[in-house]
Amino acid sequence: MTEYGKVVIDDDGDETCRVFVGNDFVGEISHEEYGWGGMTSVMDLIENLGEALGFEVDIQQNIV
Repeated sequence: MTEYGKVVIDDDGDETCRVFVGNDFVGEISHEEYGWGGMTSVMDLIENLGEALGFEVDIQQNIV
């Protein structure tokens, strides 16, 4: 059973960040689509919205 109480933004330093709700992949935020500043803004929006809705938000930055 998937637990939907957590939002994960997986940022591994490449040109996309993957977004998960629980264990389910829900989409990507890409540099090509939003630009670097826009990508950060979208990540902030997801984080703030998730917290406002009562989700635990985890931004995993695995930048090498």
